[in-house]
Amino acid sequence: MNKLEAAHKTSDATQQTQTASMSAADVVAPLREDLQPGIDGLEQSGRRLASHGKALARDAYEQTTEALQEAHERASHWVGARPWQSMAVAAATGATLAFLLGRRH
Repeated sequence: MNKLEAAHKTSDATQQTQTASMSAADVVAPLREDLQPGIDGLEQSGRRLASHGKALARDAYEQTTEALQEAHERASHWVGARPWQSMAVAAATGATLAFLLGRRH
């Protein structure tokens, strides 16, 4: 094979590669155009779900905070109204915990 034939073969191979590249680009571009609305829709759905999840978490936090504040107020009121019973309950709880923790060792 002489240099001229080698140059022709190289040129032909280059043209075939370019044609294949253009063909792949011609195939990919319409696919991308067809798929892009679906991708955009999925992105929007994901954003909506994330926003909804954040709102639910915020609501749960607020409800829990309110419930804990109410429980604290009730407990404070009960302790204030019954100081001797409160001390007895605290002592009984402490004794029970000491007994249970002492048994473990």
